[in-house]
Amino acid sequence: MPQWLNYTDALKDCRILRLFEEFSIYKIHLHKSVSSLIFSALQGKHLKNLTLSETNMCSAGFASLTEYLGSNTTLQWLTLDKNHIDDTVDTERFGKALRKHSQLEHLSLCDCHIGNNVNALSDMLHSGVKYLYLGSNAIGSRGGFIIASYLTSNPPMESINLERNQLNDNDVTYFANSLKTNTRLRQLTLSANKFSLVGVKCLFKEIFNPTTLNDVADCNHTCTLHLFTKFFNPIQRVNVSSIDLDQPQSPIAEENKRNKILLALRIADSQLHYFGGLPLELMPFVLKLIQQEEVSTNKLTRIFQCMRSWIVPHMGLSSNQKKPARSKRKRGSV
Repeated sequence: MPQWLNYTDALKDCRILRLFEEFSIYKIHLHKSVSSLIFSALQGKHLKNLTLSETNMCSAGFASLTEYLGSNTTLQWLTLDKNHIDDTVDTERFGKALRKHSQLEHLSLCDCHIGNNVNALSDMLHSGVKYLYLGSNAIGSRGGFIIASYLTSNPPMESINLERNQLNDNDVTYFANSLKTNTRLRQLTLSANKFSLVGVKCLFKEIFNPTTLNDVADCNHTCTLHLFTKFFNPIQRVNVSSIDLDQPQSPIAEENKRNKILLALRIADSQLHYFGGLPLELMPFVLKLIQQEEVSTNKLTRIFQCMRSWIVPHMGLSSNQKKPARSKRKRGSV
C-alpha cells in the first residue's frame, strides 16, 4: 500500500500526463482503495485516453470511475477490457455517466463477462459512443436481439465489434433486418461466432447483391461486414469520421469495396465461377486479390476454382500473338 501512495502522489504532480493526455494500466490487480486513490490523483488531468485492462476492477472501482467521468470533459477513449462487470447497479450508474459524457466516442469492454445481461447491454448501447467493442463476452441470442434492435433504430453508432461471442444462425434475421434500415453503421464485426454458411449468406445479402462480382463492387451500402477476418485493435484503427465515404476517391470507400469482394470470394461455390469469362490479362490481379486475404486457409482451393476454366495453352501468348486458327470442316465431309 505505501508504494501506491507514493505512486498516486507522483501522479498528482506529473506533467507528462498533461503532455500525452493518456493513462494506462495493464494486468495489475487493483485493490478497491487503490482504485480510489488513482482516480483521485487523475482529477484535473485532461485525459483523452484511459485504459484499465485486466485490473480486477470491483464495485468500488467502477464507482470511482463513474465519479471521475462526472468531472472529466475531455475523455475520448475508454478501455476496460477483461474486467468483470456483473453488478446491475454499477452498470446502470456507469451507463448514465457515459451518456452525460459528450466527448467519449470509443468504449471497449471486451471479455468483461457481460453475457446476456440486458441492463448492462442496454446501458452500454445507449451510452452515446460511436465505436463500441464487446468481443468475447459470451453474448447469445438474447443479447443479440437487444443489440440488433438498437441498431434497427439507426442510432449514431458507427462501429460495433461482436467477435468471439455465442451468436448463431437464429440471430441472423435480427441483424439482417437492422442492416436494412441502418444508414449510419460503418463497421459490423461478427467474426468467430457460430454462423453456418447459410447464416453468412443471409447476412451479406443485406450488404450487397451477390449475383455477380460487378454487383458486389457497385453496391453503395456503406457498412463493412466482418465475418471471417480478425478485426484490428481499436486503438490502432483509423479515425474515419473526417473522411467522406461518398467520394469515389476516398481510400475508405475503396477499402469498403475491396472488403465486400473478399467477403464474396469466401463463398467460393457462388462467386468464383464468375472469373471464368474474364480476360486473361486480368487474372494476375484476381490472384493477387485472393492472396491479400488475411486468413490463409483454402487459398489454393479458391485459386483452383478461378483457374479451372482457363485455357492453359493460351496463357503464354502475348497480346500481339495470334491464336492458332482452327481448321474448318466442310459440312458433310468425313
